[in-house]
Amino acid sequence: MSKEDPVEKIIREMLDSLGIAYQRDNPLDFECSGFAIECKQFASPRLASQIGTRTDVIVIHGMAAARAFADLMLCAQGSGWVGAMKAAKR
Repeated sequence: MSKEDPVEKIIREMLDSLGIAYQRDNPLDFECSGFAIECKQFASPRLASQIGTRTDVIVIHGMAAARAFADLMLCAQGSGWVGAMKAAKR
């Protein structure tokens, strides 16, 4: 069993906590309804080829960014976009 990337773990726990549905590694780290999240703990020369011409990708680069994004999303739960994402899952 491989160890989960720590940046991906923060984002997975946040998505799970918010009840936002996702598919893992298909093709990006988290494929959600209407957007995707790609996580990088360190700089990666292959990022541009991974996201290609997509315009719906949120890139999380580093542990501090993952924590900040998760905190922002958790603070926003139940309102606006986050509330709509949770409602779409039902």
